[in-house]
Amino acid sequence: MRSLLIYMALTVSLLIAVLLDISMGAYPVGLRDLLGYIGGSLDDRIALVVIDARVRRILTAILAGSVLSLSTLVLQSVFRNPLASPFTLGLQHAASLGAGVAIMLLQAGSILKSSTPGVYIGNPFTVSAAAFLATFGHGVLVITLSSIAGLTVYSLILASIILSFLTQSILYLMQYLFFNEISVSTLLFWSVGDLSRTTWCEIALIASSLLLLLVYAWWESMSLDLLGFSDELASSSGVNPALTRLLSILLVSLAVGVTVSFTGIIGFAGLIALYASRILVGWSTRRCIPAVLLMGSIIMVSADIIGRSILKPVVIPVGVVTSLIGSPLLLLLMLGGRGGLPKS
Repeated sequence: MRSLLIYMALTVSLLIAVLLDISMGAYPVGLRDLLGYIGGSLDDRIALVVIDARVRRILTAILAGSVLSLSTLVLQSVFRNPLASPFTLGLQHAASLGAGVAIMLLQAGSILKSSTPGVYIGNPFTVSAAAFLATFGHGVLVITLSSIAGLTVYSLILASIILSFLTQSILYLMQYLFFNEISVSTLLFWSVGDLSRTTWCEIALIASSLLLLLVYAWWESMSLDLLGFSDELASSSGVNPALTRLLSILLVSLAVGVTVSFTGIIGFAGLIALYASRILVGWSTRRCIPAVLLMGSIIMVSADIIGRSILKPVVIPVGVVTSLIGSPLLLLLMLGGRGGLPKS
């Protein structure tokens, strides 16, 4: 009953955040406009220019927050580590390397040819495809290397660290060898995390990857709980630890790869959502799943609100906001509720 009340409170909080986010901007949007948009009676120009763009942005925030939070929940069971996340696994480093290859070697960055100086991603499909392939490939390599030692927790952590340093080193080497103002600026523009670049087709792809990961996490929730205690307990209960880790990392790599390939790098959102959720509903994976989905969505939508309002008319990228606010907030959660820390 307590968990249900918490889910309801989080749902209401998310709805409030969504309404606040959609109302912000140069053109004020009220509840009547939103209802008109849903009913199809709103002026087409207003719907296209204002609400359509904001709805896409908010849906991207909700989906990205959900993917990163759920991925963190799964990885912490797989690694038995309260600091495990897609970033810890090195997936976001790999995404940056893939984007860097597309931007610096395949010339996917361009200068804005207008009165406003700047850069933009000239070929977003190439960048997104390269980022996804690098992320998913990184996950496969982690599994391949750690399988030499039986896909244990320690081999996974070691493989993740090795490959993370390797991808970072390759990216730094590329920046050194192929440095030019356009490519470096474009890579920085991609890396800071942005919710406004996604199309409806890309949103559908993110939603599909989230659904796949969600079904897996819900179906395997008991296995993930057992794996979070020990391999011995999981094995004695009929769970194959190596197979569960393999499937978990593959699906997390797929979902995170699809998401960050379109949004760029977004840090801390998943960790904060999981820490807060465990404080509210406990450690059970099945109880945590609805909480982390809602909490991750709230964090991302709130970060979007802060980024769009704090320095108007300048929009601070959501990845910058989550990192700036997430670091001290995560520290407070750790020191206060100890929701994500082991009980020893």
